[in-house]
Amino acid sequence: MNRDMILPSPSWVRKPEDLTRDSVPIGTSRLSRKLICIEYPGIVNNLSKALNTLGGLDDINTRYSDSNQRLELRWRPEDPYCKSSYGDSSATNNLLLSFKKRRKKRADGTFEYEHKVEIIGTVKVTYRFQGMVDFQYLPMIAKPSSPGSQDKEYMSIFDKLIVKNPGDIKDWLHNDVPLFLPPIIFSRMDMPMEYLYRSEMQHRAGFVNPQDQRPSHLIGTARQRRSHHTIFVNFEDKTIPERPLVGAEAALRPKVKNLEVEEKLRALFKKKPIWSRNGLCCNIDSRRDNLKYILPLVAYYFITGPWRSLWVRFGYDPRKDPSAKKYQIVDFRVRQRSGNDIINIKAKRSTFSYKLPTVVSKQTSQVATINRSELVPSKDTQEAPPSSKTNAESTYKFRADVLPPFRQMFYQICDIEDEDVQALLIQNDGQVRNQVVQGFGDRHFFSSPFLLFFSLSTFSKN
Repeated sequence: MNRDMILPSPSWVRKPEDLTRDSVPIGTSRLSRKLICIEYPGIVNNLSKALNTLGGLDDINTRYSDSNQRLELRWRPEDPYCKSSYGDSSATNNLLLSFKKRRKKRADGTFEYEHKVEIIGTVKVTYRFQGMVDFQYLPMIAKPSSPGSQDKEYMSIFDKLIVKNPGDIKDWLHNDVPLFLPPIIFSRMDMPMEYLYRSEMQHRAGFVNPQDQRPSHLIGTARQRRSHHTIFVNFEDKTIPERPLVGAEAALRPKVKNLEVEEKLRALFKKKPIWSRNGLCCNIDSRRDNLKYILPLVAYYFITGPWRSLWVRFGYDPRKDPSAKKYQIVDFRVRQRSGNDIINIKAKRSTFSYKLPTVVSKQTSQVATINRSELVPSKDTQEAPPSSKTNAESTYKFRADVLPPFRQMFYQICDIEDEDVQALLIQNDGQVRNQVVQGFGDRHFFSSPFLLFFSLSTFSKN
């Protein structure tokens, strides 16, 4: 509630000449009653309208039940284009007091004053709107001005943009209305902060601004790619690298701490010339960070084409080898509103990792843990259980009896362990030339309903 609603009016405050030495009793019968204080950022003349801007009592109760929720205030509740303000909750130890002053007239014409103070309840939570209000852009357009007039007049187009009767939506879609597409928010932050300006960054000699090399139709980050001496190859490039970059050996070799990992990596590329990073991590049993210094010494990286996001052994060109179609990448996805309704498969990038303006992130206390790595046998003396090995292989292999770890996965065709899929792969041997989209595979293979949906039917049966 507004501070003006819980504090007494200035006319009720006792004057110094009205005070006596007698103490005023305070009623404490409702001391255990818990209340919520809302410091409304405005003058409240109508309590029901003020509660309507806060979503009503039900919405206030819902947000109070979740400590991470911010209290939303919509200045125009009926306007969907209104930019809201948000109040944050804070713990307080306040009392809500009721002051009453009664005046009795004596027989001699003087007045006798009686004062009563009562505790209405304790205020444990207070919502304060300390953030800045976002810019408001009203749905209005300028009226056609008369000749010679310099003053512009505006009219509201709110009724043209909003469908009030669902039965009129068919006619509403054919109406010609002005284009009104304001952004969701104008300001990314609602709390003022101190911004420290600094001089322009000084780059080393030979620095190329990524903004100058990016095509005009692409939107991305402005920082320069940190390649770690990795060679990136496009599908349209004429040649492929035969060896690492000049200076890569001297720069990366000191960072390689485990030579055994490098030997295993070279052995894997002799066995199969094209690998995904997940497949290498699983077969070498190494962290991804350990491979970023070794991979540029062994292979190059495709960024476009049917072998995109894969590492290829130096000197091997899959574009000239028709048998390399089994190493091509397949983008496999489980739709959220189909198989995910009955299968517990989490998203690769959860929407809960994004901070909404209605949610505040609060730090949680750290729990002490005990490192037991030295108390159990090492990996060399203890074999991993079959279930953990199967789960690790599911990051790059597809099996009909194992659920994928995420709803979107990238598989190499050779890692899809299904007889029907492999039979589809060899149907066009020696018949299709290499193309940028499907490589050596037939376009009917990648658009086959069986390849796209065979896994969902398998999951639903299991």
